[in-house]
Order: sequence, then C-alpha cells, then structure tokens
Amino acid sequence: MRPLKLTLSAFGPYAGTVVLDLERLGVRGLYLITGDTGAGKTTIFDAITYALYGEASGDSRDPSMFRSKYALPETPTLVELVFSYQGRTYTVRRNPEYERPARRGGGTTLQRADAELHLPDGRVVVGKTSELMGCSASALLNALKALAGIPKQTHLIAQSAIEPIQALKVNYLGSCNPRLHSDEVLIALASSASAAPLAQKALDALESLNGCQAHCSVILSLADEG
Repeated sequence: MRPLKLTLSAFGPYAGTVVLDLERLGVRGLYLITGDTGAGKTTIFDAITYALYGEASGDSRDPSMFRSKYALPETPTLVELVFSYQGRTYTVRRNPEYERPARRGGGTTLQRADAELHLPDGRVVVGKTSELMGCSASALLNALKALAGIPKQTHLIAQSAIEPIQALKVNYLGSCNPRLHSDEVLIALASSASAAPLAQKALDALESLNGCQAHCSVILSLADEG
C-alpha cells in the first residue's frame, strides 16, 4: 500500500483543512517526519491509521479525542486518505463522533461516525455505527447483502455468534468497545452460515468486493483495513 494524498480537517492540532501531497515523496525509500513538539507529527500517523483502521496509531489516544479544540464549530472533523494498492487507487474517508452545531434550531447535535463503500457497479452502500458494530463493519455487511441480492433489513448473523465475540473482547482481550470490527463480523457471519443459507450466500459474495472504494468518516482500526 502506498499513500498518495492525506486530507485532514479539524483533526488534532489542525484547526482547518490541510492537504498533504504524499506522491511528492516518491515511490520508495524511508522518509523522516520532523518538527517541534506539538507541531502535529504524531497526528499525521494517527490520521493515516484512523483512515485505514478506525483507531489511533498509539494506545494512549482514542478517536473521540481527534476533534480539534482549535476548530470553528462549523468545521467538520474528517480524514481522507487516497492510496494505491496492487495497481488500483482507493479513497477512504472517515469522521469520528463529535458534537457539531445543529442544522435546525440552536444548540448542538452528535455527528455520528459513518462510512461509504463504492461497489464495482457504481452503487453506494452506507454503514453507520451502532451498538452492535462499527460503521466499517456495517458497510461491509450491507455491501455483501447488496451483492447477494439480500434485502438490507434481513438479519444474517445469529445472536449466538455475536455474543461470544463481544464477551471475549471485553472480558479477556481488554477492549472497552464491544462493537464488532469488519473481521469479527465476517467471523460471526461464517459461524452463522452453516445453519443459515442466506448468511452463506452473503459470504459467497465476498470476492466480488475486490476493487471497491470505501469512504469513511471515522479513523479505521487495523482490523477494518482489510
């Protein structure tokens, strides 16, 4: 994977929109990111990691911390990464949850994290964060339904396949977030497939996602990159 362009808006110490043309670094070699303390060096790594995986590049930071305290209230917080992989160019766009001015009336409202996945036939599938799964996992599952011709409202994953994964994450792996990542959703889907023909049909459509583009408004975790 080679990063081509990174766009940050109201992210970390960057109050406005900053665009980094990473193509200027060339196609190979090692590069040094240097600057004074607090200049935003770590934020660049956080932004790339968040775009790909939905998480920060270090354990001491959480996506809820990414909203810039210097940004104007109306400035959206987001990260967009354009990268190439195996000769194809992809774009992923994410935003964390944060408070923004309400579009109607006064006060503020919660901007939910969301993601978009562009299918090869041009359809756009949307995924949103819920108590069950993150936006990337939701978009992935909805995309598999669309490709397999399964109605969006159909439940494919048995609760008995979800609860053990959530319990393992929270009780034994030290995670404070029980929501399923993309890889965990696929594991739960595969566990359900033996007893649910529609789950197997959705799983069979996985290969058709090759070459799709994803746009997310939150930083992705390593588990969600693949």
